[in-house]
Amino acid sequence: MLSVGVASGAMFFVYGHCLNYFVSQHRNIQRQHSVYDGLEDDEGTFSDNMRNVANLTLFENMVCAAAGGCVHAFVMTPFEMIRIRLQTADMFPHRNYFGAIDCGRTIYREGGVRKLYRGLQATIIRDVPGSIVYLGSYGILRQMLPQERGRMNVCGALFAGGCAGVAQWLVVFPFDTIKTRRQIAKCGQYVDLLHVARDLWKHEGLPGFYYGIAPALCRAFLANAACFAGVETVLRLATKANENADE
Repeated sequence: MLSVGVASGAMFFVYGHCLNYFVSQHRNIQRQHSVYDGLEDDEGTFSDNMRNVANLTLFENMVCAAAGGCVHAFVMTPFEMIRIRLQTADMFPHRNYFGAIDCGRTIYREGGVRKLYRGLQATIIRDVPGSIVYLGSYGILRQMLPQERGRMNVCGALFAGGCAGVAQWLVVFPFDTIKTRRQIAKCGQYVDLLHVARDLWKHEGLPGFYYGIAPALCRAFLANAACFAGVETVLRLATKANENADE
């Protein structure tokens, strides 16, 4: 609960600033190659940029989403390490924690910040392509669904956000399984992520990479539907507040 708001906020913050950067670059190029009338161009809101009204290239959109995914992974890794250790503590008799704070302190004493960030590489491998699919599919659906005065209604945001979350987890679930196995493993059990994947394939086969996908997809639809509906609602309220302040 503590991490999800911070991580999502950081992802949207970086993603939005990257979008704004590329939009401003496009505006500058347009000004250099056309007669500028002295009027300030409308750069568009973050909500508009998610809908790609500035017609950014696929590569530019992917770079923005990947940057957001990297930041999301960096914020989430230590929190996910603590969450996973707490959820799997019963599997290891020597792991007895008295809540999340005690778990974090114990992990830090065992290996410092480096151990708290065990699985960072796997989280980045999960979150970078996951964010590209997540934000990209939402933007595509936003363009396809009906708009209200250039803005999506709440029902549309709920549907597009839920579908984006499902699309993301369909792609990244095997990576998440590998990351989780790495984070709960005993010290020295695995050499690297490839060792985890080979061991999982050897003992459990392809289904082992997808255990638990059904509840994960249900969670993904509901959580991300609420997330994007919240983002769109807050953006709309903020835009109205800024307009009223200007008046």
